[in-house]
Amino acid sequence: MGAKHRLRKFQTADPSDVLVLEAGGIGDAVMATPALAAIRRRFPRARVAVVVAPRAAEIVESLHLNFELKKLRLGDALAQLADAARIILRARLARPDVLIDLSSIESTRAAGRRRRLVKLIGAQLSLGRDTDGRGNFFDAAAEESLLDQQHEVERKLKVLAPLNVGAEGGRPSLRAPRQAQESARLLLQEAGISEGSEMVGINPGALRPSRRWPLENFVRLASSLTAGRRRALLVTGGPEERKLAEEVARAAGGQVVTATGRPLMELAALIGSCRVFITNDTGAMHIAAAQDVPVVALFGQTNVHRYRPRMDPRRCVVLKQPAEVCTEATFVAETQECRRHSCPSGECMRSISFESVSDAAERLLASAQAGAPR
Repeated sequence: MGAKHRLRKFQTADPSDVLVLEAGGIGDAVMATPALAAIRRRFPRARVAVVVAPRAAEIVESLHLNFELKKLRLGDALAQLADAARIILRARLARPDVLIDLSSIESTRAAGRRRRLVKLIGAQLSLGRDTDGRGNFFDAAAEESLLDQQHEVERKLKVLAPLNVGAEGGRPSLRAPRQAQESARLLLQEAGISEGSEMVGINPGALRPSRRWPLENFVRLASSLTAGRRRALLVTGGPEERKLAEEVARAAGGQVVTATGRPLMELAALIGSCRVFITNDTGAMHIAAAQDVPVVALFGQTNVHRYRPRMDPRRCVVLKQPAEVCTEATFVAETQECRRHSCPSGECMRSISFESVSDAAERLLASAQAGAPR
C-alpha cells in the first residue's frame, strides 16, 4: 500500500492508535498545545500516546486530554538510548496507525536519527516536517525553512493538515491544576503577598548564557520596579540558576519570592499571578504567554518571528537588536539563529538598553491597571 493510499485511508477513517513525538523543552511543549488539542478534537476516541521530555510532561498532562505519556530523557546519552529503545519496542509491538512528529529537523545529523526512529517505529503512516529538505522520509511532510517567519505554533499545526485536522485558535493555553495554584498561593502568602497585590516577575536566566540579558540590568530593574515597596517581586529560574535569582531578589524594595527549581505547574501558577513578566527567551516566557500574562521578552540573535510569545500583541513587548550588532559572527538573514552556548561579547543582549526594558514593563503595567483586555 503506497503512502498516498495510506493517507487517503486515514483522511476518511479514524485511526485507533496515534503516536505523537514532541520531545523538546518546556517552551516547545507549550507551543505544541494547540496541535495536541487539535489532534484530540479530530480523533476523540483514538488512543494517543505522546513522547515528551520529562521536564515538559506536566504541560501535556495539564491539558487533560487523556494522553498516554512516554517520557524520553534528554541530555544523558545512555538514559536517552534506553528510553528510546523502550519506546521503539512498545511501538513496534502495537504498530501505531499514525506517527505524528511535531518537531523540526535542525541538522543533517538530526535527520539521520529521525529517519531511523521513524523506520524502527513502523507506523502505517508517518507525518512530520520537511525542514530545508531534510524530512523527505515522512509519508507526508510540511515544507518549511528555518529562516521562514512562520511561528512555531503554526509550523506544528501545519503537520496535521494532511489529516484534515482543524487548527482553530492557534494560541497556546495553559492552566495550572488546583493543587499547584494552592501551593503557589501559600508560598506567596508566606512572603506577605496577597492575591490582590501588584506583583512583577523576572526570569534572569536562560539555558544558554548567550541568551541572557546582563545580570546587573535585571538587578537594577528589580530595584526600579519595586522601589518604595510599591510592588512585590517574583524571581524565577531553574535549580541551577538559584544564585542568579537570589542576586536579583536582594535588590527588591518590597516583598519578594524566589522560585527556583519549583515544580513546573506551581511555577506556572506563580507566573500566572504576575501583572507583568520580564524574561529572556525561555520556556518560562511561553508559560507566561499561554496564561495571557503581559510579557517583556528579551531576545538575542534568533528567529524572533518563530519563537516570540504567541499572544495578543497589545500585551507583549519583544525587544531584539538587529543581527549586525553581533561582533562574533555574520548572519545570512535576520531570522538565522545563533547556536552559541556562550558568547565572548554577548553584544546582542548587552545592547538592549535598560531604559527600553524598564519603559516596556511600566507601559504594560499601566495598561493592565487601565483595564486593557485580557
